[in-house]
Parts: sequence; structure tokens; C-alpha cells
Amino acid sequence: MKVLLAAGGTGGHIYPALALGQFLAGRGARVSFGGTNHRMERELFEREGADYRGFEIYRPGEKIGGFFKNPLTLFSISNWIRKEAFDCVVCAGGYVSFYFGLAAAFQRKPLYLLEQNVIPGRVTRLLAPLAEKVFVSFPESLSGFAPGKALWTGNPVRASLLKIIPEGEGLAVLGGSLGSRRLNEALVRLEKSGFLEKLGRPLLWITGERDFEMVSSALEERPGLRIFSYCHHMEEIFAETALAVSRAGATALAELEALEIPGILVPYPHAKDDHQRANARAMEKKGGYIMVEEGDGFEERLEEALIKMNKAGKTGGREPLHKNKSAAERIAEAML
Repeated sequence: MKVLLAAGGTGGHIYPALALGQFLAGRGARVSFGGTNHRMERELFEREGADYRGFEIYRPGEKIGGFFKNPLTLFSISNWIRKEAFDCVVCAGGYVSFYFGLAAAFQRKPLYLLEQNVIPGRVTRLLAPLAEKVFVSFPESLSGFAPGKALWTGNPVRASLLKIIPEGEGLAVLGGSLGSRRLNEALVRLEKSGFLEKLGRPLLWITGERDFEMVSSALEERPGLRIFSYCHHMEEIFAETALAVSRAGATALAELEALEIPGILVPYPHAKDDHQRANARAMEKKGGYIMVEEGDGFEERLEEALIKMNKAGKTGGREPLHKNKSAAERIAEAML
């Protein structure tokens, strides 16, 4: 079976596609990936040694005249799908998925969609009528589709992460692949006040490329404090993590849940359809997570949540989860 997976924009779409692709390849499928030539998906897929093809796909206003060339790119993608004779196309989200999904429909190839968030994104809603099946990460999403259209599978997590046994006592700060300015600023103040050091946990702080200089230059070095602009090998971070402060992107949540790492979830307030808030609420219901929204008193409420979660504590040493099928396995069974 020859499968094309398309994703782009953020790690929240790219890593589930990569996880599913790796699983399918392990089952004997021939897997290729598609996206843009100029955004982060190209670097991430090629870093993993994936068979990748990039196209010139632009959002409105991203490049002068670029958006108006997208229809031509759509036909280029369609021709590529035909020439490569893919058996099916899987779109894992991001703006680019819309064009790959349409191209799959033009070529009458079975189309599958991955929806990571509780509230289905615009691309998923537009492509769902053309899709064989929509694989959703949260059961709350099922009601947003026609009966039988969606299947609750969970969100695929990379196999390398599922092998991790978190044994450290660290506090990890995960601001998403693009970073979180408001969260970083609040934590800088809590670090300067000595609060974070008093928690007694090593601090593994991923700032995002944009804020790395701001954070690192504002703080003094101390034992137990490590600051990263980005991390391509989250296995190393999660192995040392007992508690996390994270944005509420669905892929980060899937990874935390798979590794049974509790945390404080800070939804990005400007996310489309406020989907991160819905994600965080769904995780709160499961237990082990506290949602702290930005706004008035954010720093104080974040501090209170850290105290509460730190007291609850957590020791590492759990065994890798093999009791239930992984999300990638459930999706593969529905496709193959």
C-alpha cells in the first residue's frame, strides 16, 4: 500500500502525521509526506529522513501574489498524486491539508483526516464530506460530524516517545512549537522571585525560538535550570519530567497523557474557535490536569496551580503503556 500524508504549519499537525507514517511503514506501507517548501514541516520531516515533497502553498498575505498561485499548485499536487499512484491520502491538519485533500478528491483517492482538537478545525470541516473517515482525538468531537463519519482513535504519538519511562522529577515548560510569550514572561518573573527554585524541581524550559534570547538574558544561571529554544528530541525532556506546564495543543496533550505526566494547561487565548480551551477542559475532566487561563491575575493563579500540583507530587518509573492499542494502530486498522 502506498500512502501520502500531508501536514503543515505547526508541530501539532506534523508530529501526528510523522507518528502515523512511521507506524504504517512498520506495517509494510510505502509512505511519503507532503507540505510546503517554506514552513517548518519541510525541516521536521526531512530531519526524520522522511520521503518528502514540498509545494508552493501560501496563506493570504503570506507572500505577495503567492496565494493566487495556489490553484496552480493544487493541480501540481493532483498530478503528483496521480503519477505516484498513491492508494490513499491522509491529511493531518494545517492550511496545506486543504489543497492535498482537494487533490485527493480530484484523483478519486480515498481521503482520511486526522483531527487533533476537541473542536474540529476549518480544514477538517470543509474536507469531511469528501473523506472516508475522520479520526478524532477526543470523544467530544464525534458529535461534530455526520453519524458514522468520525472514529475516536486518539492522537498518534511517536513510537520513540511511547518507549520512554519518565523517571525524573523535573518541571517541563512546553510553550508549543512556536513558543508562548505570555507564559514565558510570567515564568521569568516567578523565576526571578525565587519561586520556581523553591519548588525543588529541576526546570526544563523550552521557550520557543522567538523568546529564547529574552528569557535566557533575563535570568541568571543556577543549578537545575536549563533553557532550550526548541527540542527536536523530546524523549530526553520527557524522561526527566514529572510535571509540566504546557499550552493546550492537542499533540502536546496526547504526549503528556500517553506518558502519564500531569500538568498545568495554559490555553492559547487566540487559537481559532478557542480550541485550546476546549482541549484543556476535556483534559481537566480526565483528572491530573489543571487549566489556568491567561488574563487578570494570571501569574498569581499560575503560582497557585504550581503549588497545588507540586504538592500532589509524582514519582517516575511507570512501565510503557502496552495494554491498549495505540492511536496509530487503531487508525491503521481502519485504513488498511
